[in-house]
Amino acid sequence: MITTVESRKSPFANKNEPFQVSTMFNLNRELNQVLQERNRMKICNTRFYGSGLSHKDEREKIKTLRCKAVDEIISSERNYLRQLEVLLNYFIKPMKLHTLIDDRNHSFLFGQIEMIYNLNGELLRELEENKDKVANAFLKMAPFLKLYSVYAFDFQNALLLLQEIGNKNPAFRKFVIQTETRPEVQKTLNSLMIIPIQRLPRYKLLLEQVLLYTSPSESDFKLLKDSVKQITSIVSHINSCVEDQEVTLMLLNLQNSLLNRSPKIVKPSRKIVREGLLHKISRSGSQIKRYCVLMSDIFLYCKILRDREINTTVENALECCCIFPLKKCKVYELFSDSFKITCQGDAVIFSSSDIQLVHSWISSIRDTIDVHIQCRKTLRKESSKRKPTRKKNIRHFENDYPSRKISVCMNYNFF
Repeated sequence: MITTVESRKSPFANKNEPFQVSTMFNLNRELNQVLQERNRMKICNTRFYGSGLSHKDEREKIKTLRCKAVDEIISSERNYLRQLEVLLNYFIKPMKLHTLIDDRNHSFLFGQIEMIYNLNGELLRELEENKDKVANAFLKMAPFLKLYSVYAFDFQNALLLLQEIGNKNPAFRKFVIQTETRPEVQKTLNSLMIIPIQRLPRYKLLLEQVLLYTSPSESDFKLLKDSVKQITSIVSHINSCVEDQEVTLMLLNLQNSLLNRSPKIVKPSRKIVREGLLHKISRSGSQIKRYCVLMSDIFLYCKILRDREINTTVENALECCCIFPLKKCKVYELFSDSFKITCQGDAVIFSSSDIQLVHSWISSIRDTIDVHIQCRKTLRKESSKRKPTRKKNIRHFENDYPSRKISVCMNYNFF
């Protein structure tokens, strides 16, 4: 990218100027490509040609490492297909067989999965038949990879639909919970469904590894570069969808870990900023361990009923005790190991033996409050009647905090 422009006017800066800028941009792009290739060769030379081996031994070592990189693609592809088979055989097909959901929703949720499975089955066959033609296999598959883009684009809505069906359909919910705990499965439905979205970025890394051990003089070097280029283009499109989907998945994992899955915390504009354990200081001075969650517009803490790792689903692991709307909150450092959150006359004190953790929480809460208030200035304001919600009124939370779509205005990096 051209970052500076000559301030004085060039004698040639007239009708030819657009052409000159375009030419400079193209030259700069070509220079970047040359530098990237030089860096690639430098890495190879550093790893192998500086090893003291003979040229013949060096070539053999590079060839061996290239074979290992290809084998890793094949073995990871087999594992990927096995996971898709679990999704198909234990969730998708039984749901259709037992009509746990109607055909329309079934098609929307899972219609792409079988096509992706068949597509990747063909890719694996091509890879296994000719390990020396990895690039050909991926180039042949490239036109069909847009199927992944379609799947990624719909994924967030699919997660929300699954949540809605689970809330309204006890039979569906029971089936999913029972299936997730089967020895043959041992994965959540949500985590299996996100696997295809995670696969394409993995292809890019795997192919770049093969390219690293491929000499420019080899016949498939250019084909490998073309494969990486095409997959990179699709990955960049998918990555724009992935962040929103991961945000939704984190919310769903927390939602499904709450006692009786209540209150309803999932909404399109909300995201989890951070979560973790702190000690709540009671009025008597005793310390009670609580699970705290800072979101983009609310702060809540929960009683711990069962052990749960961050961003996982454990049924009835947490009982929500209190919810504070951030726009009404303020946070104060009391001592080096404690802080207080106030909200419309209500207050709670948290502490930790880890002083850095306390300071980190204070910073995260303050920054999130600032971002939330700034966002509200640019968006239509929501009801100003929101107040702290304690345990006895938690069931009314979803009514007090109506879920409606608003433009997203958030960028958090507080972990």
